[in-house]
Amino acid sequence: MLPVDPHGGAGRHPRKGNSKIIIQPLLYQPDAQTGWLYIMTNHLNGTLYVGVTHNLERRAYEHREGKIPGFTQRYGLKTLVYYEGFSLMVEAIAKEKQMKNWPRAWKIRRILEVNPLWQDLYVGLAR
Repeated sequence: MLPVDPHGGAGRHPRKGNSKIIIQPLLYQPDAQTGWLYIMTNHLNGTLYVGVTHNLERRAYEHREGKIPGFTQRYGLKTLVYYEGFSLMVEAIAKEKQMKNWPRAWKIRRILEVNPLWQDLYVGLAR
């Protein structure tokens, strides 16, 4: 199965001059969303982890504190660099599966579109 290009056709890299998809600024509205897709990293252009959760604030905290054994703990992925809310959890899961099949360059491009400095977005979530 070919990955779906976030900027156009399935499995094709976008050509110069193609119109760019406009991504809305990140807006964290926990009461309005049921599922969250997120990307964690360890540093700028570092290792990436794509995950999904129903409670983004709690899950990002667990990654930051190393409370979740496995990939993110092993590689020290503590920085939340991207998230996207969905009204249904099944939509978030479908997007996660799709994004996990994307080439790394597409994931990085998605991060850069909304968070060009790779800032830790957890700071804006914590209450």
